[in-house]
Parts: sequence; C-alpha cells; structure tokens
Amino acid sequence: YYYDKEFTAEGSFVFKVFPGNASVTKGERTDIRIEIIGVEASDLTINIKHADQNDFIPVILRKDSSGIFKYNIASLNNSIKYYAAYQGKKSSIYELTAVERPEIRSLKLTIKPPGYSGLGETVQTDNGNITCLPGSSISLETSSGKKLNKALVVFSDSTKKDLKISGVYADGSFTVRNAGEYYLAL
Repeated sequence: YYYDKEFTAEGSFVFKVFPGNASVTKGERTDIRIEIIGVEASDLTINIKHADQNDFIPVILRKDSSGIFKYNIASLNNSIKYYAAYQGKKSSIYELTAVERPEIRSLKLTIKPPGYSGLGETVQTDNGNITCLPGSSISLETSSGKKLNKALVVFSDSTKKDLKISGVYADGSFTVRNAGEYYLAL
C-alpha cells in the first residue's frame, strides 16, 4: 500500500498559480508564484500581456530552492493577463487588475481625555497625530475619494480595530492604552 504517495498519470501535471485572478492596488509590488505538480521541472514559461499589448510576451522562469517559480512585478501600474506554459501545456489565463488606492479626503479626530484629568475634549481636523493621556477615548471619522470595501485602524502592536463603513465614509472609536503608532488601512 502506498497511501502516503500521490500518483499522476505518466506525463501529466497541473499548474498551481497564485494569486490567480486578483485586484492589486496600483503601484504595489506583486509576486506571481507558480508550482508544477506531477513532474520535476527546472524551468517554465510565464506569458505576460499588458493592457496595451496585442500579444503575450514569454519569460522563462527558473525554479527557486523551495521548488516555486516566481515572477516579481516591482510596481503594478496597469492591469495584466498572464498564464504559465510547460511542455506545450498551458494554465488558465489569469488577470491582475490594477485598482486605484483609496485616498483619505478628510480626517476628524475627537479626543476625550480620561475623567481624572479634568481636561476638556479636543477636535483635530486633517491631522492624524494624537497626543493624549493613557485612557483617552478617540473617535475617528474619515472620508475617502472612492467607495470603501473595508477600513480599519492598525496599531504598532499589531492589533486592529475595524471601522464602520458607509460608502466613502468610515468611523469608529478606540481607547489609547499606551504610546505607539497607528495607520488607517482602507
């Protein structure tokens, strides 16, 4: 019995392609990873076609030490189509769609210091720098240049706080526990 082995028909193999079809923020670094299952291959061809091209351009890839073929795009600015090819067999054609990054149009922070401080509430507009006492409550409201699919606050300790979204608007609140940094992920 060979229950721990995977068998494929002689000469048959499959492509495992990541990310496949995906939306990528314009200007972002993107890595395409391809694995061939069922055959040992030291190289394969990735075929790339930019939106303004008529034909796919072949690029030969070599397998890395982990057995993966990688194609790196330093900055994806326009959508592309791509597929892998090996020994006359082709993968499906995939598309990486370049999408505009949401941009913050407005930001309003309401800082409510803890009761023991005797300090009053302050409001900051279009200034994301927060200076406050531990225990302060922060209410955040923001608007974007495009409809938001998600919005969250990411803190330097890796914790995250989801914001409520409505179209181009997002809002939420959190309590400052200690010093650190944050950013908005839209």
